[in-house]
Amino acid sequence: MKLFSKNPFKLTAEKLIALSLVVAVFGALVAPRAVEASFAEALKEKYDDFFLSTGHSFPVSEEREALRTLYVAATAYNSLPGQTDDTPCIDASGIDICERAKALGAPDTIAANFVPKGTLVRFPDLYGDKVFTVTDRMNPRFNYNVLGYYKIDFYTAILDEDGEIDYVASKAAAKQFGFKRGLKMEVLGV
Repeated sequence: MKLFSKNPFKLTAEKLIALSLVVAVFGALVAPRAVEASFAEALKEKYDDFFLSTGHSFPVSEEREALRTLYVAATAYNSLPGQTDDTPCIDASGIDICERAKALGAPDTIAANFVPKGTLVRFPDLYGDKVFTVTDRMNPRFNYNVLGYYKIDFYTAILDEDGEIDYVASKAAAKQFGFKRGLKMEVLGV
């Protein structure tokens, strides 16, 4: 059996079978990932309201290995109109981050433009094993191609004794956080 003839573009039955096998193996390796991602996204959309209203969430392993490590610049923001748009508690994902912070007892939201919404991240040097979720976006002027570095923004909400957001304390905490450069960020996945 001769796989290659003088005319390399002439398809023989053997070449067609070999090509079909390569395509089938490639499809088997790639297709399940696409299905898993869309399934996870659909699940998240379907149950987001439940998890936000009850304060429950899918369990996240604190010992999860990072898929990728980046070094970012970080600032903090809060739900004051001067730092957001005209809907200060609603983030780019449509989530009420004020209510989410109240339900969880502390904020777990960050804004980042360089990873997909829903990405789980960790900042071991600053917060240990605490897992944050990227649900918000920043103004495009903070994109990598403008700044030359990756930048994230932590949502800051200080809760009072009644579980309500203390906006004066939250503003002070965001200001005190300042600007941190070279902060290690571990990307855990979506």
